[in-house]
Amino acid sequence: MSGHDGPGTGSSARPSGGQDPLLVNRYRLIEQIGRGPKGIVWRAQDLAVGRDVAVKELILAGLSPEERLALYRSMQQQARAASRLKHPNVATILDVLEQDGRPWIVMELIGGPSLAEVLATQGTVPPYWAARLGLQMLSALSEAHRLGIPHGDIKPTNVLLERSGRVALSDFGLAVYGAKGCPVNDLRPSVGVVGCGCASPIRRG
Repeated sequence: MSGHDGPGTGSSARPSGGQDPLLVNRYRLIEQIGRGPKGIVWRAQDLAVGRDVAVKELILAGLSPEERLALYRSMQQQARAASRLKHPNVATILDVLEQDGRPWIVMELIGGPSLAEVLATQGTVPPYWAARLGLQMLSALSEAHRLGIPHGDIKPTNVLLERSGRVALSDFGLAVYGAKGCPVNDLRPSVGVVGCGCASPIRRG
């Protein structure tokens, strides 16, 4: 997960709902780095290993308690399945946890912009650059499909560009679909659409 997801919202002391900024006594929320109508992405510190990570907090308004619970459980199951995927061109899911009855997904923090941000500022990219990016995405998707893990929501905001030149697909397995089959967990403005286990235990805080 990039540190540049969507418009900067600035630092915030507490996540929505007034939860303690320390999740399951391990992840300390530092600042919001992405926000949308369906949720928030936080930069956080993993106190167990002393590294920064990205934490996705899902917020779904306008749903009945039963619908919300079903979507939360679906997100948990998909994230746990996707945590099996280990590939250099995938933003790795590091942990799946639950606090205050809601799921939180801990992901690798990618140091660089999204493809959406690059396209918004440059308009287009050189053909050779697009080809290199496409090959890295294809490599990640091939491995994911070999493991039976769909992405479900490929678009420029989910393509993260590390400053080293590495391309990393984020949000594997985290697309949550509403009644009409549309993804409802997008945390950032969309700039066009490119296409559209070894489960760690759920830990409760």
